[in-house]
Amino acid sequence: MMLQIGGFYAYYLKGSVIPFISIDDCRNTLKNSYSSLFYDAIQLQKHINIVSAINKKEKELHKIISKMADLKVSYIQSLFSKMQKEAI
Repeated sequence: MMLQIGGFYAYYLKGSVIPFISIDDCRNTLKNSYSSLFYDAIQLQKHINIVSAINKKEKELHKIISKMADLKVSYIQSLFSKMQKEAI
């Protein structure tokens, strides 16, 4: 009943008062749902690939930031080392 209300199937009276659903309606519904699921799966895979690429880039940027922090510490240490040598 709900499928008929939703417009997926239409009742046909075939020789009696018992409503039947035609095979064409079933076939069309299955084809539409399969193609919809297949399209959704492709779209989902595209989104997963995009998120994976973003995560990879984020990790690379975190490594760069860590290296820059180490470089900053090394530079400051070298300056203090030079200042101590000049003071002696």
